[in-house]
Amino acid sequence: MQGLIHQIYNLLDSHVDENYRVSVVIVGPPGSGKSTIAEEVCKRLNDEYHNNVKQSGDNLTLVDGPMCIDLTGSIQPITPSLQKEIENNNGIVPSLVESTDFNPVKCIDSNNAQATVTIIGRGGIPNSIYIEKATEKDTDKMILASQIDIAQIVPMDGFHLSRACLDKFKDPEQAHLRRGSPATFDSNNFAELCRILAKTAAITPKKVHTDNLWGKIATTFYKDMPDIYVPSFDHAKKDPTIKGILISKFTRVLIFEGLYLLYDKENWKTVYSTLTDTGAAIFLNISVPETVLEDRVAHRHVKSGLVDNLDAGILKFRKNDLLNAKDIACNTISSDRIQTIENI
Repeated sequence: MQGLIHQIYNLLDSHVDENYRVSVVIVGPPGSGKSTIAEEVCKRLNDEYHNNVKQSGDNLTLVDGPMCIDLTGSIQPITPSLQKEIENNNGIVPSLVESTDFNPVKCIDSNNAQATVTIIGRGGIPNSIYIEKATEKDTDKMILASQIDIAQIVPMDGFHLSRACLDKFKDPEQAHLRRGSPATFDSNNFAELCRILAKTAAITPKKVHTDNLWGKIATTFYKDMPDIYVPSFDHAKKDPTIKGILISKFTRVLIFEGLYLLYDKENWKTVYSTLTDTGAAIFLNISVPETVLEDRVAHRHVKSGLVDNLDAGILKFRKNDLLNAKDIACNTISSDRIQTIENI
């Protein structure tokens, strides 16, 4: 873990003058430990930042910057017919739930102070992205350094299609049975999220006269960098939670985590190239023996209450999770930029 943290520090340090954000992409099959690794990386980065800036005890002010990039300019506005379908179906889009070719659309609520832009993919409102522009109140307030996190996990899980969406599949029984397979995610909107975040990563930070990495970060938070809300996944409800995760203007390290972020099919295959094009990304593919995956996931199924006993957990793993793991293994993007790590 220490070697990985050091590598991320080097990535951040080498790009702090060119990229507002850097990306760390952690990929692996079910049971590989990618979520645990992502959480540990995120905690260490934030702790390191806090420890280095806490000594000063200063408040931080947001700075003016060249935020001239339109994050949603290429996204088409929602059509009246699609808006009506969403309103009539409790936020989902029955006609689009299996359409991986659908291009996400946007709607703008100019009636609130943030002028929120909502990006909607084939999963409808449950999988939507919300972009909130900074207000004058936000940009004028003083912010304590110790309250800022610079690293944020961006999990794929919040883009699970809701159970209501799965009910609208041509074969809803199979869709529910194979939940967690590539087709049961709103890959359309996750890919759009990656494009949006890649644009923010490519923004050049304000130049400051210091050689200290943490000092550079602490003094280059842009006033007009918007806050971006993405869905999380509620395991108790077994459905996405709207606005469950905030990617704030202070986020400088994006830690992407999920099964299909290096998957070489449909919308998933764009994630690698989108983030690579920022020039500030590293990719980690976790390798774990099948027997270890089975043991971990089977026990997890029991613990989460999805099954009553370990034998049932093993059966569930073999009927679903293992199929996903094998699919990933056969369809992973090949590149010298992708590092394979073991987590046994």
